[in-house]
Amino acid sequence: MSLQGITSGPFLTEEDQESMQSTVLAIAHAGNIRLESGGATYPLPPIVARKIVNMLSLIANGEDIEIAPAKTELTVSQVRKFLRTSERHVNDLLDAGEIAFRMNGSERMVLRDSLLEFEQQREGATAFLDDLLELSKEVGTYDD
Repeated sequence: MSLQGITSGPFLTEEDQESMQSTVLAIAHAGNIRLESGGATYPLPPIVARKIVNMLSLIANGEDIEIAPAKTELTVSQVRKFLRTSERHVNDLLDAGEIAFRMNGSERMVLRDSLLEFEQQREGATAFLDDLLELSKEVGTYDD
């Protein structure tokens, strides 16, 4: 099965974002996700559940998302947009070996999974949980 880039529709209203943020918190606190269909329940592996919660969290915060296979190759310009930085900085990261790439003629191509690995290392494993904690404080579902 081939997966094309999918972009979310119009951004959510503020009311929809607030509702979505509460939903994301509830799912994250539950710790697992199960799909139900035709009376049967199908649990999702934890890694898949985390990815879904991460995706929903981005949508709840008004982010436009794209879904693509990890083996997708990105140009320096696309990496710049993903990292929200300059092309010069991306090239510096590539030159330093921080992100793996290959040459396609004169253009540098970065595997999406290499970029995601870099991003994960840069942000650390607890960044997502820190964001959820802050979000729960904002919506009033967590007391210090």
